[in-house]
Amino acid sequence: MKTLVVERDGRITVHEVNKPRYNEYQALVKTIACGMCGTDIKLIHRTFKGFPESVYPIMLGHEGVGEVVEAGSKVKGLKVGDKVLLPFVDPDPENLPGLGSGWGALSEYAVVCDPKAPWPGGAPDCAFAQTVLDDDLDPVDATMIVTFREVLSNIRYFGIQPQDSVVVFGCGPVGLTYLKFMSLLGVKDLVACDILPEKLEQARNYGATHLINSKECDVRAEVRKLFPGGVDYVLDAAGSPAIVNQGMGLIKDRGSVLCYGVPEKEEVTIDFSPADYNWRVIYQQMPRKREEGEAHAQVVEWMRSGELNIKDFISDYFTFDQAVEAYQKLLDRAFAERWVDVYENDGKQSGAFSCGVFGVHPYVLMNYAGTLNDAFTLAHELGHSMHSWFSDTTQDYVNHDYRIMVAEVASTVNEVLLTKYLLKTETDEKRRAYILNHFLESFRTTLYRQTLFAEFERKAHDLYAAGQPLTATSLNKVYHDLEATYYDGIGIDADIDPEWSYVPHFYRAFYVYQYATGFSSAVAIAEHILTTGDASGYLKFLTTGGSDYPLEELKIAGVDLTKPDTVRSALRVFDETIDELAKILL
Repeated sequence: MKTLVVERDGRITVHEVNKPRYNEYQALVKTIACGMCGTDIKLIHRTFKGFPESVYPIMLGHEGVGEVVEAGSKVKGLKVGDKVLLPFVDPDPENLPGLGSGWGALSEYAVVCDPKAPWPGGAPDCAFAQTVLDDDLDPVDATMIVTFREVLSNIRYFGIQPQDSVVVFGCGPVGLTYLKFMSLLGVKDLVACDILPEKLEQARNYGATHLINSKECDVRAEVRKLFPGGVDYVLDAAGSPAIVNQGMGLIKDRGSVLCYGVPEKEEVTIDFSPADYNWRVIYQQMPRKREEGEAHAQVVEWMRSGELNIKDFISDYFTFDQAVEAYQKLLDRAFAERWVDVYENDGKQSGAFSCGVFGVHPYVLMNYAGTLNDAFTLAHELGHSMHSWFSDTTQDYVNHDYRIMVAEVASTVNEVLLTKYLLKTETDEKRRAYILNHFLESFRTTLYRQTLFAEFERKAHDLYAAGQPLTATSLNKVYHDLEATYYDGIGIDADIDPEWSYVPHFYRAFYVYQYATGFSSAVAIAEHILTTGDASGYLKFLTTGGSDYPLEELKIAGVDLTKPDTVRSALRVFDETIDELAKILL
């Protein structure tokens, strides 16, 4: 069978493995659908509690629905054809060697337990949540019921009652689900906090009675205006220790800070100085499966009554092998929804850029006149936009913004892929020569020239460190000598010497070398995609935002800049491109 695996190096791949084994008290199911949520992302990023490096590579997926295809001899509560929630694939060193399990529901087959079977010592806890679905429930949409049941069982565990006041931090899918369910349970005082106005408007539609933009105002002051004595509960739906500490200043005497979101680190320092003398912090990140199963009936009742629309909580649908197609679908959406301002008009400036704002789709400004250069510009800016969109929708606000060192990787990957496509499809020799020259100029201006710039800055600092004056004359000489070195064999006149003085990069923090490393990385990534057809590592890289060091994020895409191989590979592509152009021109 096929199973989705997170490798030790962070890549997401599909493995062909044995079907999972089941015992006489269990049943084998064929997977119908499986959801993906923030937990899966944290497993991919190795930030989920209880999953050390030693368990990787792991099979992924925990929000599954499957159809029973075989049953053990002592199974009583399941029959072939039943649709069942929560199929899992447990670690099995003998049958599935070398694979750990992040529950493993993103597999063709998995296993469920029967609580009605005569288990020795009683059925495992998970059996009571592996519920058989009624025939009128869509098994694909039903994957969402797993999250619904967790949230409802958590509300019950936390003890929230209709008369209580609750502040919810984070209006993402989890926070909105909590708001919706607490509203359905009759809680009248629900305060939603977020930094994005559109998220707060969503929260209003999901039952929030008060909205606070935590970016624009003092949350404590606003909450205390509404509830002078404090609130009963503060809920962290985002997994941020900062929210736990902020909540200390919002709760009343014997109030509680509730933690459902999974933090990046397992240790949390609590500052309870703003709190009253009596308070509680309750962590509930994985409810007991029996309690989750007990919440099933209420969730289904809300669905059937129309009070809960399951599709409101599902962002999209993809087949098992549609990772690349998902990227293409997003590109199609960008054009259909006019993320790109294409045409010239009165007062519009020239140039091009992609603007990414957290919580809002990216926006590209350019003037498209149908030239080849315009096509490259569009590909470049959409690379930025895809990077922004995948990072923003995967990471929280703190970690969404990718660093300058990787900022040009996605844009350049797109340019390289477009170049290779044009060279593959173009037969006219003059046009091919133009495309090859365009590619070589990208190398020259980005890899070589930016490296020259970096060396110029270093030499200028060396002069300063040696106590030598930094004059126009001395800097002109440094720049001239570097031009002569980098463009050996080409006449270099004095007119180029003062060029350094109007390069804006030199008046900012030292970063020009990152254009060269980004370009080298992009060439390597594009070559890997074209030669192997595997873009999974690259697509995962796009989701990382600023959640890790750039060198570590690039490793996910198969690029290790701690070694010279990537740059050498790019230079080899440069040499090959020169040779190809020479064949046409000579």
